[in-house]
Parts: sequence; C-alpha cells; structure tokens
Amino acid sequence: MAETTVYFYGPVTSSQDTTTKLTSDLFFSQLQSTSGYILIDNRNIIWEEDFVNQINQSDTAFFYVEIHKNQENWECTLTIIDSETKKRVSKTEIFDGYYKILMEAKNSLQELLEDFRNQNPNTTFPKETSSPKTNISLSLDNLSGTWKGDNHISKIVILRGGKGFVIYKNGASMNIQVSIQDNMIFAQQTSRANASFFPDLPREVALVMANNASPIQWKLSLVDDNPLSGEKLTLMPSENSAELQSVNVTWERAN
Repeated sequence: MAETTVYFYGPVTSSQDTTTKLTSDLFFSQLQSTSGYILIDNRNIIWEEDFVNQINQSDTAFFYVEIHKNQENWECTLTIIDSETKKRVSKTEIFDGYYKILMEAKNSLQELLEDFRNQNPNTTFPKETSSPKTNISLSLDNLSGTWKGDNHISKIVILRGGKGFVIYKNGASMNIQVSIQDNMIFAQQTSRANASFFPDLPREVALVMANNASPIQWKLSLVDDNPLSGEKLTLMPSENSAELQSVNVTWERAN
C-alpha cells in the first residue's frame, strides 16, 4: 500500500505567543508517529492559500494548523487538503485553555484524518483504533492512592480532593492536580518547572528548556478497574534540543 506524502506547513496565527509553535510541533509529532505517512517538514513556512496550486499529485496532501486566541478562549483549526482533487477537510474546536489543545491533539488529529479518509477513499490514510470503552464509574475518591508509572517515576500519589504529587527516581518531587472530564482522567503539573522533571533530556538541555516549559500533562482512561492508560505530554529529545511530544504511559496501583 502506497504511503501518503504530507506537506506540513507552519501555523497560521494572530498570536505572537510561542505556544502556537509548540502546538504545531505537537501535531507534527503526532502525524509523524502514525504509520503510512511521509512528512515534508515545511514548518518554517507559514501556510498560504496559493500553495494549494503548486502541487498536483496523487497520495499527496497539505496540512496546516490555524490558532487564534479570543479573549479567554483558544480557537484551533486543523486543515488537510488533497493536492490532486483540492478537496479539503477542516476541524475547528474552541478550548478554554491552551493546555486543553495539547491534551486533545491526538484525538483531534485522528478525527480529522478519519473525515478526510471518508471523503477521499482512494487516499492512503490508515484508520486509528479507538481506545477501549469502559463502564467503570470514575471519581477522585476511587482514584486516590499510590500509583506506579513512567520509567523515570518512582510513584504517584493521588489524594481524595484531586491534589497529588509525583516522586521521580532522581529525587525530584512535582505537585499535580487531578480532574475527571467526560470519563477521562487529567493530571497537570502545578509545581514550578524544574529541569529534573525532564530526565529524558540531556541535563544541559533540560536546564535551558525548563525555564519556558509548558506544564507536564497526562490524559488517561481507566482500564479493567486498575491500570490507567493514556498519554503524557512533555518535552522529549529532538536533535540537539527538545520539543513537546506525546508519550504513551500506563499507571498501575502500587501494592
């Protein structure tokens, strides 16, 4: 089966905030990690509509992200365009916080690609398998306790009120806030950034990147009344620097 070449362009935005670049980089990472794609990295080029007429090939598409901040909300639009037919699919969502764009990045991208695949059945876009559904009732009370997770984490402690903390194997301690929305579990770093929170990075890189790092996020679902399975949004190595990436994680109750 032929792979699809995707020309990935820089974000269209009215904001001067560096978070827009981080968001675009995350979508790039998510798409890059999906089989069936060959990405052409044009993130240093801001998308313009004239580009759509420059390429006319099968199994080829354009992709860009548009982000605008409106008062307290963030509007994020993903667009993918078939370079041969010029058919396009866009998905726009409104978020009440920037971090929610990051946490929903994977789902937003999968939904966009699914819509595009349905509109362009001859284009090679693989289906993503959805996460297993669970009928288990969730509450902060039944999540409270001690959990094990992440290769670099010794333990995670969740308290009944939703507060908690993470103890790293390197000795660092991070405060977190846990919440439940739409049967999904969200945990977010509330402590001030610390280079020790990024053990996957070389120390000298972590010291620099931690100064402006977004809070680490987890988005998890409960599986079979024990493991919490999902993804962690954090800085990961990228050439000689680091970029925001989504990493698959599992938390299990400590005995």
